[in-house]
Amino acid sequence: MDLHEMRRMGAMAARRAMEFALGAERELVGDETIGYLSDEVKRIAEEYPRVPLAEVWQDLATAQDDAFRLLESGRTRPSQGRDLLFLATVLSFLMAKGSHDMGDSKVAMAQARAAGFCARQAEHKGLIALVDGLKSLIAYWANRPEDALHYARQGTAESANLQGTVGIWPPGLEAWAAGAARRRGSGTLRESEGRRPARARGAR
Repeated sequence: MDLHEMRRMGAMAARRAMEFALGAERELVGDETIGYLSDEVKRIAEEYPRVPLAEVWQDLATAQDDAFRLLESGRTRPSQGRDLLFLATVLSFLMAKGSHDMGDSKVAMAQARAAGFCARQAEHKGLIALVDGLKSLIAYWANRPEDALHYARQGTAESANLQGTVGIWPPGLEAWAAGAARRRGSGTLRESEGRRPARARGAR
């Protein structure tokens, strides 16, 4: 048995262990279950920019389903619920980004809306702003500049006083979305195609 096969079997065993933990804690979700999912989300988020999307897509979808099932179970404490909402936001954001990169704007927006809902339930301003920014990009590339401007403005409002990339990304999106909306109104949107912001590549 070579190392690749051993790693594959190890990954399968880890998934089985996680499924056991998810199902075994019938009365109340335990910290180990949240820890399993948190570790999985961290692994996926670290691999996402470095490997082809196809290599993490199934794990990403499975982890998102795990997070949703735990949230729907009614077996979590309030603090665990906030942690799960955070994890569900990250997973839905990555699903939205991956779907957008594959050119499926409808699925991408549906995932982004789920991410936005979870972020707002978690009351996490940074994630809310990031999701609004992604919604703006999705709408822009779906040729809906007015919607892109709307989401960019929402992200700008949420990102006020935030530091780092999340503090600058939404205002920047708002600027080019506003320009695109004006060009569309004046009938020159097609001329602006060469000035579009770079489309996010498959999670790179």
